[in-house]
Amino acid sequence: MLGTKRTLPKLHLEAIVENLRTYNIHALLVIGGFEAYEGVLQLVEARGRYEELCIVMCVIPATISNNVPGTDFSLGSDTAVNAAMEV
Repeated sequence: MLGTKRTLPKLHLEAIVENLRTYNIHALLVIGGFEAYEGVLQLVEARGRYEELCIVMCVIPATISNNVPGTDFSLGSDTAVNAAMEV
């Protein structure tokens, strides 16, 4: 349960932790929109139950919706505005 998915991790924590352990992963770089932000938040909240989740996690906001908390702009939002202006 690591890779490109739109599924939130809450229901798959055991599989995610097993993959982190199996592949010796020590950091996560997550690129995406609100769901990516929410997914990393769920992983951070589960740190108390899984030592493997006590790693560096970074979200790079990339969404045309520009709806990632804590950001002013995200990759893709300017492109969406410019495309809408051309119509």
